[in-house]
Order: sequence, then structure tokens, then C-alpha cells
Amino acid sequence: MNNSPKKKAIVYPYNSEFTPILRYSSKLHQYNVYKLIAPKSWGCVGKDASAADEGIPLHMIVESCIDDIFDADVIIIADFPHDDIILTKVKEVITTGIQREKEIICLKTLADDDVAYFKKYPNFRYYNNEAVWSRRRDKTLNTVNVPIICICGLIDNVNKFDVQIALNEYLKMKGYKITNITSKSYGKFLDFYPLPLSLYKNEDCITDKVNFLNNYIKSIEVKENPDAIILELPGGIMPYDDKITNNYGEIHNIVFNAVQCDFVCLNLSYSIVTKEFLEELRLIMKYRFNTSLDCFYFSNKNISKISLDFFGKYDWQIMPKSFFTSRFNELFENEKDNHIYNFVLEQNIKKLGDLVIDSL
Repeated sequence: MNNSPKKKAIVYPYNSEFTPILRYSSKLHQYNVYKLIAPKSWGCVGKDASAADEGIPLHMIVESCIDDIFDADVIIIADFPHDDIILTKVKEVITTGIQREKEIICLKTLADDDVAYFKKYPNFRYYNNEAVWSRRRDKTLNTVNVPIICICGLIDNVNKFDVQIALNEYLKMKGYKITNITSKSYGKFLDFYPLPLSLYKNEDCITDKVNFLNNYIKSIEVKENPDAIILELPGGIMPYDDKITNNYGEIHNIVFNAVQCDFVCLNLSYSIVTKEFLEELRLIMKYRFNTSLDCFYFSNKNISKISLDFFGKYDWQIMPKSFFTSRFNELFENEKDNHIYNFVLEQNIKKLGDLVIDSL
């Protein structure tokens, strides 16, 4: 038994991309994450870390003093939305951290030349989404013999990764051996397998991509011998509107042709929806992808129409927890048997986990 003290770790720049890891992942148990640092302009400083996503409280206050970063043994560079100013600062932090012999764990995708430079140093650890692309032209599909739990969305940025991490931890707590495949570029940090970037490229036809993904998932099954596989998919199942096309659901088309998913959770952004709309989504999943839909999971995020009208671009707004909870209850108080869950209630992960166990 290893009784050595845990390495002290600081997360920078803290934001909602890191929140699900902080909230759910047992991977962080090997570190003493004692401080979260974020730019003041991001709106989290001085607040509980849950302010980043208005989710379940985390009981850690976000700070802003960047000089404190180098007091830690480990500096975890969180992924974050593109920001040139912050990216420049992050690279300065990495450089100084390397010089001071700190362990650097980088979850942010960097330019190739930056990665090549930093990787020369043994205390720099970089996580990115790489999987070997097989050029096999085998036209047959392998049968995957373990249940596959698929988490997909009507659109991107609706807490799919949160659900994956939380469900993974809950099922492991129940004694199940779970293997994960994720679209997140830093999935390997959590010992998750990457969804291959090759699926996004245009060099190969869909037939080859389907066969490759099938062989890839089968190889993971053989290697890991899990009780179940959780598969989290990027983007959305179909175009959201004329501007957010979600690549017309191409990734989902590949996945649902490559493997049979035994449990499917569809994540939605917060909006006022009808029972008829949800039933329509069930039919879309059935007839477009030949799969059943087992539950809905509502995010507390929604696209800001103000940003679209005034700035001509899409932006996301996060609903305050109290408002989101009350509106959700009003919409779905009579739909408890239809397996409709929401992001901000902790008990919903248990309900979802138990539903998965009962279904499989």
C-alpha cells in the first residue's frame, strides 16, 4: 500500500471544461487538488467552483492569483475555449513550470510546434486524441459482445462528458468494470480511449470508417474485457439549424452502423419542449439510426439568441440552478416514467445508473 503523500496540484485556467473531472472523476484522487485559478474576466473568481456550470456544489473557491501556481508540485493545464491572450499566458506558465521542475499535465490542445518543443522536457505530459488509423479494407463487421452505452446529443456542449464521467464512476462503484471511449481530446488523462480523429477526416469513405471503428471497438473489448463500454459522441445527431449542421449527423451514422448500442441517452439543451417533440426524437433515432432511445438528459445550457441577433454568432448561456430546476419541474412533473433527467440534481446520476443496470 502506497502511503506517500499525494502531490499538490493546481488547476489553471479553471473553467467549465474541467468541472466534470473535478466533480466526478476518481482519477484526481491521486492528487491533492488544493487550488483552482481562473482569469477574473471569466466570472468564477471568489465563487464556488460549481459557478462554472451552475451544477452540483463543489465546495472549492476559485482564485485568481497566478503567482500561486508555482507553489504546487503539479500544474494541470485545463482545456478551455480558444482565447489568444489566455493561451499566451498558459504557454508562459508551462515554460516557467518546466524551468522550475514542476510536473505539467496539459489537457489543452496546442500547436504542433509548441508540443514538439515542450515534449523535449520529461516533466511535460501532453494528452491528445490519437488512435491508429487502420487501412484494412475488411468489409465484414465484428460482433461486440459486451453492452455499449451511448451518450449523444441533439447539439454539442450539452454535458455529455459530464454524464459519461458520472455514469462511469457510479457503475464502477456498483462493481462493474467499465471501459470508456470519448471524443474529448484529453480523454487519455482519465484512462479513456479516444474516439479516433480519423473519423472526422475526408480521405476515406464512410464504409471504411464504419469498418475501422468496428474493428477499433472490438479490439478494445478484447483487450479490456469490460462488463460494458460507455461511448460518448461529439456534435449532434442531425442539423440543429442552417448554421449548426453537426456535420449532418455523419459521426452518429458511422457509429450506429459500426456497433449495436444497447442503451442510448440523448442530451438536450435547455428549452421549452413538448412531449410530442420528445416522441419525434425517439422516432428519428429509430428510423435514422435503427436504435431505440432509452432516456433524455437535459443540460442547463442554451444558445443565446441575443448573441446571435446582435453579434451574428452563437454563444451559450447557463441557466441559474434555481430557475432551471423550477422550469424543468414545471415541464416534466408528469413525465417521471419517461426517464427524463436533468443535469443539476445529484440524484439523477443514481437514477440514470440504476436505469442502465436494469436495462442491461
